[in-house]
Amino acid sequence: MPNRNVTTASATDASGAPQFPFLTVNSWPGAIIAATAAVAGLTGVVALFGWASGIEELKSIVPGLSTMKANTAICFILCAASLALFSFGMSARQLSLGRALGLVAAAIGFVTLAEYVFNIDLGLDTLLFSATSEGGHTLPGRMSPPTALGFLCFGAVLTMPRNLTSRNAWAFVLLTHAGVALPTVAAAGYLFGMRALYSPTAYSSIALHTAVAFLALFAGLTATRGTIGWGRMLGDTGTGGILARRLLAGVILMPLALSWLVLQGVQQGIYEAAGAVAILAGSSILLLTVFVWTTVRRWQSLDEARRRQEELNRVVLQSAFDAFVLIDRDGRVMEWNPQAEKIFGWTRAEALGRDAADIFIPARARPMFQHGLRTYLATGAGPALHRQVEVRAVRRSGEEFPAELIVTPIRLGDDVVFSGFVRDVSEQRKTEEQLHQAQKMEAVGQLTGGIAHDFNNLLTVVVGRLDLALEKTQGPLRDSLQQALTAAEGGASLIKQLLAVSRKQTLAPRVIDINEMAGRMKELLQRSLGEHIELTMRLDDELWSAFADQGQVENALLNLAINARDAMPEGGKIVIETGNVVLDAAYAARNDEVQPGPYVMLAVSDTGTGMTADVIRRAFEPFFTTKEVGKGTGLGLAMVYGFAKQSRGHLKIYSEVGHGTTVRLYLPRHVSAATPAEKSLPAPAADTRGTGETVLVVEDDTEVREYVVAMLRELGYRVLMAATGPEAMKIVEGGEHIDLLFTDVIMPGGMTGRDLAAAAIRIRPEIRVLFTSGYSRDTVDKNGEFDPAERFLSKPYRRSDVAEKLREAFNGPRGAGTTASAAR
Repeated sequence: MPNRNVTTASATDASGAPQFPFLTVNSWPGAIIAATAAVAGLTGVVALFGWASGIEELKSIVPGLSTMKANTAICFILCAASLALFSFGMSARQLSLGRALGLVAAAIGFVTLAEYVFNIDLGLDTLLFSATSEGGHTLPGRMSPPTALGFLCFGAVLTMPRNLTSRNAWAFVLLTHAGVALPTVAAAGYLFGMRALYSPTAYSSIALHTAVAFLALFAGLTATRGTIGWGRMLGDTGTGGILARRLLAGVILMPLALSWLVLQGVQQGIYEAAGAVAILAGSSILLLTVFVWTTVRRWQSLDEARRRQEELNRVVLQSAFDAFVLIDRDGRVMEWNPQAEKIFGWTRAEALGRDAADIFIPARARPMFQHGLRTYLATGAGPALHRQVEVRAVRRSGEEFPAELIVTPIRLGDDVVFSGFVRDVSEQRKTEEQLHQAQKMEAVGQLTGGIAHDFNNLLTVVVGRLDLALEKTQGPLRDSLQQALTAAEGGASLIKQLLAVSRKQTLAPRVIDINEMAGRMKELLQRSLGEHIELTMRLDDELWSAFADQGQVENALLNLAINARDAMPEGGKIVIETGNVVLDAAYAARNDEVQPGPYVMLAVSDTGTGMTADVIRRAFEPFFTTKEVGKGTGLGLAMVYGFAKQSRGHLKIYSEVGHGTTVRLYLPRHVSAATPAEKSLPAPAADTRGTGETVLVVEDDTEVREYVVAMLRELGYRVLMAATGPEAMKIVEGGEHIDLLFTDVIMPGGMTGRDLAAAAIRIRPEIRVLFTSGYSRDTVDKNGEFDPAERFLSKPYRRSDVAEKLREAFNGPRGAGTTASAAR
């Protein structure tokens, strides 16, 4: 039987070292061995019981035939037990006991042969039972010489090692064939009535059941070596094994049955010997022709199945995603599929027959490969077999790359080949490295951002207090305070360097015209956004030049526009605006890393779903996205944010759920000799200061509200404040004198800034109104309700902007704007 059909295990000694393999009854060889041992043992037990009870029928099975002698029956019982223990023993002791029992039976056979050769009687045969007579002759009661020779052959086979080499395998085959030949000839003598075949001389007869028991014993012995001789051929699962099993049965049984039937016709006088020969020849030809025809048909069927399987295997290997390489025991390539050609660069014709180590294993690893090959061939073990390992492979060009490899040894009889599946994982490793790098950058960015935030808060207090102390201190102490302030500013610079760690893209900044770029991209943007999106551009005619990487700015605009589109699945409006902006110190104090000064602003506004405060807080985190799986990477805003920061610019989001989003990108203004940079922000002109007027500030953001209140008081205004529209209405209805309502447009609480203005004007028509919002006018005015004359101030704003807008409002008409807008 082939090895894959044999269930084996390993017994161990006290040290745990494996001693020998043993079979199980569930395997095909084990089932045969168990059945044959049972037949031989049961035959011996029945005959021995016949001797003990004096029942002649149990001694000869068929009355009038030769009897099985008592010592023969004992030997069969010993041999059956020996075969079972030798095959199924679970320990070294059981194996030794099995061999010992078989050798005892062989020893009895040897002594019996000696008695015949030297014509002596040692009395061994009458130890249990006395001599008997048969046919008027006194019998010594001993087994016949052929029987004794059979037990000798059995014992000789048991002394052989379990793992036979090719040299002693021939001895095994000869001994088992001899053990089968003698009882086969005897059985044929009984079948055809030829006494000379089962009893050639006096006292040499072999009983019929003795012949049957011997056939069973040696069939069992053959099964113990399933990879040698008949066992190998009959147990093969391939075409040869299937045909051998079919042919063997016919070759053995058909001639015997046919000859017996023809012989019966002669004995009954139906035909003469010549007629018997003719009948035997004709019927043999007919039956053999039918038998051969059916066998050939089976062979053809099996061959067709084999060809289909080979074609299937070929197609599978040809279309496999991995490279398939088959090598022989010497390491030479036997098979090489198209994927191997693609990965390694060698054609199949070039690779076949070459040493595998020379064509895809790096030079430094070839000795290890050869050592592993030799180790497996010597020991049958290999640490890298049957499991996936990562190795370095080499292409024809000499380029090394990482690969995943699975090697499996395949036994082909006494030979062995090795199949290997190789997968090029260079792209996978590159992707994993990029992902790891991105995750690392995210972790570094979050860590440094947290550190910078906390330190900037501390440094804001330190720098502010030192600056205040400098204004009020004179003398030697002033120099110490100045040194401390310089050191604190150095600490702030160090924090900014930490933040730059995660922003390492290479930029090529130059002077660019944002208006020209946006106008050039309008057609592309409209195609990308789709017909369900209305695109509007509001470009400042007096826009400054910006200093940034133009390609990155174009990518940023496209990213922001696509994000805006995705926020409006049912369609809507996108407004792209440009403008000149000066961010003042107050704004910079509330936004980390923003430097006060002039910026070119590029804004993208939409009328989409908007963002919650939590989403806004995380919007710039890499890989953070609110889109469905597969519809967004979460890198768009993170990339724009990183670009803005690395360009010394700024990115700001204004959003309210259900009202849309505005994203403003601030890029540094290009400063040339013709346009010198502002060294400091201008203070509000004298005529823009307040004269004690009362302003009601309505703002839901606490920090912004407190900042605006403090700024307005510094500008000379009396200030009232409210966080929501209903809270502001209570102040309006409470009788407080109010000159101007400064209100955000979009606020929580169920009342917008426009609703508040309309309600306040109905009660107090004299109140002037100034609207503000983080969104553009077009974004908050979805329904066209804003009159162009209505006063509107976009966030973020500096103090001078607020001062000018307030004076403009006080100098203009009362109400929200024109008389028409106030009446609405």
